[in-house]
Amino acid sequence: MRSWRTIKGYSLAQLVIVLCLIMLMWTIWIMYLQRTNDESNIVGFNMAANQFNEAVHLAHVEWLRQARPDKVSLLSVIETESLQQRQFPQTQQNSIDMTKNGWPKITQYNSQGCKQLWTDLLNKSTKLITEEQQQSFQRIKGQATCVYKYGNKTLTYFENSGEVSSKLTEENSNYAND
Repeated sequence: MRSWRTIKGYSLAQLVIVLCLIMLMWTIWIMYLQRTNDESNIVGFNMAANQFNEAVHLAHVEWLRQARPDKVSLLSVIETESLQQRQFPQTQQNSIDMTKNGWPKITQYNSQGCKQLWTDLLNKSTKLITEEQQQSFQRIKGQATCVYKYGNKTLTYFENSGEVSSKLTEENSNYAND
């Protein structure tokens, strides 16, 4: 008769060791998956920050080219899920209000105005970033500013100068609100 310490030819110690190894491998896999997700969010954020910065400067160049109008129009590709439409993309013109200094203007000094500025400049979502975007309007160093946050990543747009900065920090404590 077999004792309770063996189950179908395996000892209890062997089963515990196998379970511990499975748990260890599972933990390593979960940690790897989380690190991969974090890295993909950073890459997606950097891509979105670069696209936003390029759109700001493109609007400024267009403002200079058109002899400093109050509005400029930028052509943007309409996002679609259809493969055929991605191969032959459709475009639309976005009208962007400009400041007297020639930078994209925040039309409403609140979070909705910042969201609208993002949409007008990029006309796309940031599907590569799995964290939700939070936008806010602030006055930083006396300038009208939009702050876009994705977790611990922050993109800041200064309306007067057209400066776009991005940071990966826990708190955006480098700015002193006026």
